[in-house]
Amino acid sequence: MIRNYLTIALRTLGRHKGYSFINIVGFAVGLASFVLILLYVQDERSYDRYHGKADRIYRVVEIIEGSEESASQPFPAGPTLRQDFPHLIEASVRFFNMQAPSLLVEYEAPSGEKVSYNEPRVFFVDSTVFDVFDFSVRLSGLVLHLSRHRAQPAMVGGMAVEPGMDLPAAA
Repeated sequence: MIRNYLTIALRTLGRHKGYSFINIVGFAVGLASFVLILLYVQDERSYDRYHGKADRIYRVVEIIEGSEESASQPFPAGPTLRQDFPHLIEASVRFFNMQAPSLLVEYEAPSGEKVSYNEPRVFFVDSTVFDVFDFSVRLSGLVLHLSRHRAQPAMVGGMAVEPGMDLPAAA
């Protein structure tokens, strides 16, 4: 039975070559578009879903003149929103990169030599960042300054720092 259906389909395709070509190409383009849109939507919906509180994390965005979007807010926006809406906002975090693509880091090595380099993608954050996000920070010989209540300045080499973890004192 299936063999008869395939035979009839092939004969029809052979008789109407132009029409068949248009139909097959249209079907292939439609199927490819569907798969690409599905992959895009799946990627967008899975963005930052590895955080434990992902269903409660929101980003404040300002729409400028109807078309441009900016997540840049005045510094008091986070604390003010938290103060005005305590029943809606559990915690707020501000990220700030000084509007620079990199940060110049300069320090004196134990040997007395001055070291300087550009560190890309540096952000300054509020001390509540670990209350909102489930990040684990990896350090390599850097001095870590968190909130007074969370950690002491520390010199850590290759150690993963978890939220609320006590860090060894700097030497």
